[in-house]
Amino acid sequence: MKLLRESTTFDTIDPAKIINHWNPVDISPNALDPWDLVGTDYTRFALVIGITEYSTAHDLYYTDDDADDWAKLLEKHGYCVIKLTGYVTKSDIDEAFSILLGREDEGNYVAIIYSGHGIYLSQESTSAILTSDGYYLTESYFEEINEQLDSNHVFWFFDACEIGGMATLGIPGRYVAMASDKEHYSYEDPFLGNGVFTYYFLQAIEEGYYYMEQAFDHAYYKCKCDPKWGTKMFPIEADGDPSEYFALWPISSSNSGNENNENSSGGNSSGGGLGGGERILYEIY
Repeated sequence: MKLLRESTTFDTIDPAKIINHWNPVDISPNALDPWDLVGTDYTRFALVIGITEYSTAHDLYYTDDDADDWAKLLEKHGYCVIKLTGYVTKSDIDEAFSILLGREDEGNYVAIIYSGHGIYLSQESTSAILTSDGYYLTESYFEEINEQLDSNHVFWFFDACEIGGMATLGIPGRYVAMASDKEHYSYEDPFLGNGVFTYYFLQAIEEGYYYMEQAFDHAYYKCKCDPKWGTKMFPIEADGDPSEYFALWPISSSNSGNENNENSSGGNSSGGGLGGGERILYEIY
């Protein structure tokens, strides 16, 4: 992610810090597990990460706001949330995923949100996120976690530069929204107080676009129409079940009358998007 037009600079990349495999952590029974503090009846779990401080790249200003806003939304809709913001290390993320995998189960709703620096490592042909202590967590790292999740309903969200390689996470039972492809940047904007993609994606959900395909269409359109970012941003999505709409929580019949919502039973993504008919992604230059 970039702050306005500030260039992203990384120190020389140490190959030893390119992490292709998740390192599970043995969670001690005495460990402070936020999900142990709120009971065991939850069926919706989220890990939300917003990194602002970096040892090998410039700091970011609004990624923690992205995480705060996502956490508030998800908690409002019944999610139990672990939130990591500020200085977030590889070990922090390893441990958080270990806790998540120890709690979620088949049939649960799971959301994994990341806002921070991203990079495409051309020699390794992979997108990666950057941790505060200088580690690069690659597509393979997240693919291992993705395969171990028991839930058949997992939402991945990345607001980061050059993060499009994470589309590989879009296997059946998963939906992935990314602020950029492998070649372009994402941006944060002080006038919005968020990452641009995050701001418009959350705006869509708050306005009643309950399905993530519809929220993506809205965010894509808003990004491309934005006078500052329209020619710079190239959000992409990966839908593991393109014949079904993906919602972050069960859509009740009381929601089905919302004009932005197709129906309460899932629908077909070939008939959705912004107002019905075939989904169209607008290219505006």
